[in-house]
Amino acid sequence: MSSGKTEKNNVKAYLQSNLPSVMFHLFLTVSAMLLVLFTNQVKGIFFSILVIYALFGLFLKNQGTLLKNMQSVSLVFIINLIFYTLLPVVLPQALMFYSLPYIYLGFINGQLIYLAVIFPSICILIGLYVKVLMTSFKN
Repeated sequence: MSSGKTEKNNVKAYLQSNLPSVMFHLFLTVSAMLLVLFTNQVKGIFFSILVIYALFGLFLKNQGTLLKNMQSVSLVFIINLIFYTLLPVVLPQALMFYSLPYIYLGFINGQLIYLAVIFPSICILIGLYVKVLMTSFKN
């Protein structure tokens, strides 16, 4: 009985640590999709969202270890993995809209669009570790 309660607490803690990243990711993705549709500035929006993800990482809480920091952005990776692999099977047009912020990669090479699965998580981790480095240099 206690192992079930422990697993429930672990899942709850995992979701709580990922909630800020997931909410920000979904907000930024929808905003970037709309910007691409209305402004048609594909290259600028692509690089802007990578910088914005890195800046967001500066505001995340440092979890103390590399594994815990990676876990705090892993749900963004899982959501992207689902949207880029399973969603096109069910609804092919959805991938087109979801990948609009990263369409610049598709213009370079069609296969590069799948790098969009990992870019948000990597940029958030870069921002988080820049924060860790800045605080370690302060001390």
